[in-house]
Amino acid sequence: MRTLGRALTLLTMLALSSAALQAQTTVELLTSATETTPPGSAPYYSGSPINTWYHDQRWQAIYMASDLTAAGIPSGAMISALQLKAISTPGTDVLNFRIRMAHTTATTITAWQTTGLTAVYGPTTISAGAFSSGAWYAFTFSSSFQWNGTSNLIIEWTTDGTTFVSGGGSYVRTTTGTRSVYGYSDSGYTWPFDSMTAYTTTSVPSMRVTFTNPGPYISVTSATNPLALGTTSQGTPSTPVSYTVTGGSLTGNVTVTAPTGVELSITGSGGTYASSHVLTPTSGSLNQTVHVRMTGASAGSISGNITHSGGGASTVNLAVTGTVNPPPPVITVTSGTTPLNLGTTSQGVAGTPASYTVSGVNLTANVFVSAPAGVEVSTTAGSGYATSIQLTQTGGTLATTTVYARIAASATQGAISGNLAHTTTGGTPVNLAVTGTVTAPVPTITVSAGTPPLNLGSVVVGSAGTPVAYTVTGANLTADIVVTAPTGVEISQTGAGGTYAGTQNLVPTGGSVNATIHARLIGATVGAVSGDITHTSTGATQQNLAVTGTVTPPPPSITITGVTPPLNLGTVFQGNAGTPQSYTVTGANLTANITVTAPAGVEVSQTGAGGTYATTQALVPTAGSVNATIHARLTGTTVGAVSGNITHVSTTASQNVAVTGTVNPNLPNMEVARGGAIADGGTDALGNVPFGAAQTLTYTISNTGTLGLNLTGAPNLVVITPVNNCTASVTAAPASASVAVGGSVTFTVGYNVAAAGAFSFTVSIANDDPGTGKNPYNWTVSGTGVSAPVIGVTRGSAIADGGNHAIGTVGTVQAMPFTFTVSNMGNAPLALNGTPEVAISGMTNCIAQVTGTPATSVAVSGSTTFTISVRALASGPMSFQVSIANNDIGTGKNPFNFTVDGIGAGGLTAGGGTGGGNACSAQQDHTVGYAALLLAALTLLSVRGLKRRLV
Repeated sequence: MRTLGRALTLLTMLALSSAALQAQTTVELLTSATETTPPGSAPYYSGSPINTWYHDQRWQAIYMASDLTAAGIPSGAMISALQLKAISTPGTDVLNFRIRMAHTTATTITAWQTTGLTAVYGPTTISAGAFSSGAWYAFTFSSSFQWNGTSNLIIEWTTDGTTFVSGGGSYVRTTTGTRSVYGYSDSGYTWPFDSMTAYTTTSVPSMRVTFTNPGPYISVTSATNPLALGTTSQGTPSTPVSYTVTGGSLTGNVTVTAPTGVELSITGSGGTYASSHVLTPTSGSLNQTVHVRMTGASAGSISGNITHSGGGASTVNLAVTGTVNPPPPVITVTSGTTPLNLGTTSQGVAGTPASYTVSGVNLTANVFVSAPAGVEVSTTAGSGYATSIQLTQTGGTLATTTVYARIAASATQGAISGNLAHTTTGGTPVNLAVTGTVTAPVPTITVSAGTPPLNLGSVVVGSAGTPVAYTVTGANLTADIVVTAPTGVEISQTGAGGTYAGTQNLVPTGGSVNATIHARLIGATVGAVSGDITHTSTGATQQNLAVTGTVTPPPPSITITGVTPPLNLGTVFQGNAGTPQSYTVTGANLTANITVTAPAGVEVSQTGAGGTYATTQALVPTAGSVNATIHARLTGTTVGAVSGNITHVSTTASQNVAVTGTVNPNLPNMEVARGGAIADGGTDALGNVPFGAAQTLTYTISNTGTLGLNLTGAPNLVVITPVNNCTASVTAAPASASVAVGGSVTFTVGYNVAAAGAFSFTVSIANDDPGTGKNPYNWTVSGTGVSAPVIGVTRGSAIADGGNHAIGTVGTVQAMPFTFTVSNMGNAPLALNGTPEVAISGMTNCIAQVTGTPATSVAVSGSTTFTISVRALASGPMSFQVSIANNDIGTGKNPFNFTVDGIGAGGLTAGGGTGGGNACSAQQDHTVGYAALLLAALTLLSVRGLKRRLV
């Protein structure tokens, strides 16, 4: 049974009367209300109880307490059966019929009630013949339902079927207000169909009720079942939760007893609690509110039953749940003074630490210490300060730990106050107040430049160097910071494009400076540069930054770009020049040509593919500079690997570009494939093969070389040699002994496995491929002969695995049967091992279902059949997929899949289909007389009545 979801506060009768049953009485409700048929048109009363036009039906109705009282049903009555009045006999059996009930305060209903319902009947399948037009049918409960005499009743009827045929439904009584919701679907939802679309109506099903007047009984009404007592901490009782005990015809007192860990009060939530109380009836009746809470004595889960016994009634239990958590964590903070005095410090300078201790018990997590603004904490006096720290507990205990607190250097001028907060999961935070004072700051200068000296690099004389940046900050300043560079260095506040000078003034804002200084070599004089960049400001300590650098004369240079060495010149066949690869050569400060020299097997050009190639090229500078593109390629003269350096030399400057490449001879290259490549000397593994059956294999010979391939075997181009347990021969030889470059030929091998067990044969092809070991080109074909089934499916003609089968025209009025045959053409039994044996999916514009299942085992040379009934939903193309799981080892044949195609035609009944070997004829599909039935139906139903969605 599916779990009922979201908790709604519903009055749930948890116990029924225990009195001896009296004589049963059956009464009819709402007899003064008009009786009619439910929404919809005959026979399509979709959603109505016992209607079978859809797979699934659901109806919920509210019957007022006044409806029951008016019919003579007393308070506490034990309802043991309900009756419904059938409109007509259902079209098929009513499957998985259920009834559920609940008390409710609601007077109308517009959506499904999904919780609090008690199952009283089913699931039960009822024969369609049990219902007849205008007759009442009684549903006898598996357990009686006791009406409390004051609440309204909500009653639900559901059908959970797998087929649909029009017919059935139950009469209804017209009421005022929205008293019912109903819905329907073709297996679109899972019972209890909470997501099914709900429609509303003012009518309720005509109903008779069978009941017994109550004897002594006890009833318990609670908001939840089990009664949820919540959570509490060990040592603290939980918040009380109440429920109601009622009873009637009682002959004595009722004792209410709580389970372990629970206590009760009958004098209010703040009254006296005990493990049990005695309730005294008045004139045999009882109506008492009971307050329940957990004692909190021991940690752990609370469960069990509150029992209610005595007064001649059967014992009634109310289950309870709850949790008592372990005792809460406790943090202890100990300080010599309160508040903790952090003393006095100047702004920008961290204060002297003050210490205190922290401990804890019953902890489930570490303790966090968080400081207020301007304060920082650590577990060591001299380091590790932060705005918050974590103190690690072990086994729920934090040993006494010393914490150091100090005024942070970042604290602003003025008084320090606030709390050091100590927190842990589940514990009460503990605060320790702090005090302190931050006085006016002193001027400071800070220079941040990594590890001195600041290296300004090297520059060619006559050029300024590349700027190197560092940071200068100042605080509490009363004057500018003056930055002065040493000889040979200049500085700027704005970077590469800014103004450089020997000094810079950094103007404070609000007493602070945060500036970036860019220092560079002037490049005026060749030689080493060194000295200090000084930083001064009134009242602040001077800060120096040492610098180094070098000014050099300009050397000649050659630069290679556009290539990542080694330069790959690719692969060519002998006698062919390679594809050019280019790169760029630039030169500066040159006093002579750049001579470019290629290694053996390589030639170079300055003008590309159409230019002149040679082993050397001279790049002539203009005003000491060169900017040229060099194109390099393989000459293709000599077979073998090509490597070496293309050199670029001009007086003292030189650069090399390593090159690689390959010149190959022109050769054929033989490859063999069957689906995938088969290596020379390899194996073509066939796996399991049915023995005693002729098999064929087709192979492709390809020439992926640069010279024609010749198959040289004589007299046979392909030689087959059986090794064991099989016969094999070439059944189609290669069409030609010559295979052109990039071409291919095929040949076919026929073989037959003699018996169960391993088998193999070899294939050998003599050729002129000079590749290592490839003449002859050999491989082994192997596998295992097995007893194996071979599945075949026919309907008139054979149906291919993965293929399509046409059934022609199918009507929209009545399902048409189509019978298929499954044959075993192998040498072992065929098992149809799916669940179900035949699976249908992907229905498009139709409904198809298996109405005749095949045997699960098919003997050798045997067969079995299955039937699929199909009805089109509308005119036009329709299709569905059929899948049959089996033990055929053939490639892709488990499961055996095919698609059934057809054309839907409105108004056609069985016998109207075409295609598939005329298997849709009335004679073959046993539909004689359907045309007469259709003619009769058409006189009764409009075109709209033939459509399924009438409601």
